[in-house]
Amino acid sequence: MANKKVKDIFMNFCDLPSTEYIPIGLRDETIKLPMSYFLINPLLEIDVLNYQASLFTFFFDESQSGTKEVILDSNKLKNAPNVFRIKHEYFYIVISQVVVDELKKHNISNLEIKKIPQLPKENTIDDEQYKLNTALFSASEHNEFELAISMVKRGANINYTSPKGTSTLQILQEKGQTQIIDLFNKLKP
Repeated sequence: MANKKVKDIFMNFCDLPSTEYIPIGLRDETIKLPMSYFLINPLLEIDVLNYQASLFTFFFDESQSGTKEVILDSNKLKNAPNVFRIKHEYFYIVISQVVVDELKKHNISNLEIKKIPQLPKENTIDDEQYKLNTALFSASEHNEFELAISMVKRGANINYTSPKGTSTLQILQEKGQTQIIDLFNKLKP
């Protein structure tokens, strides 16, 4: 929720299709507010997470499973807009330093603004491969073996190791799922 002054600053950096500015009214008309208030709702969701540094994992249905800490991929931020939500972490609203500077210039101090850590992706596994690997891990853990087979066919790697040190291969071996292991070995290049 923000007053008109803050809303106007945001409008200078965000066009209307990408952000909603919803006026807030009171049910009790006897209470008079000194100024108008708005809910600023960015509609853009941008994929800027560094999935691996955030220890982001996906459930076997490829929905979000959890993020240990939100860390942004500095390479993905290069062309990001000034205000947006983080894909898969839509409770986070990201504003650029340009917007922060403009808020400070107008002495806006009643907003809680926190810096989100940024790291470039350090290894060669792309995000889609990482998503598939963590989803395969989750499917294997939850005995969703038909989904696991589908993910192996799509290119998931059974050698993926979770942050706790357990590999998908270990889980499949413990559960006697040799057909998935054989399928992976048959399909790998």
